[in-house]
Amino acid sequence: MKNFLGLILMALGAMATLYCGLVSLGFIGISLVGFIGTLGREGGRDLILYGGFGGLATLLSLSVYLLGKALRNAPPRPHQKPYSRYF
Repeated sequence: MKNFLGLILMALGAMATLYCGLVSLGFIGISLVGFIGTLGREGGRDLILYGGFGGLATLLSLSVYLLGKALRNAPPRPHQKPYSRYF
């Protein structure tokens, strides 16, 4: 079960990381073009805002991926004998 949960977390974390990263880069790129086009008069606060929130969301989703990877690659527990009521 832990292996399956790790796989699900890895998939969701990877998709969320890619989505957050690409959307953040898109917004940062548009703001950067505006910032450069106006010679730094507009878009500076937007760059900080998009970089901060986008970076935070990307790091949070990356941590979900890494948590899933840690669950999936956890060392197996030592094998125990099945319960028997005669022993």
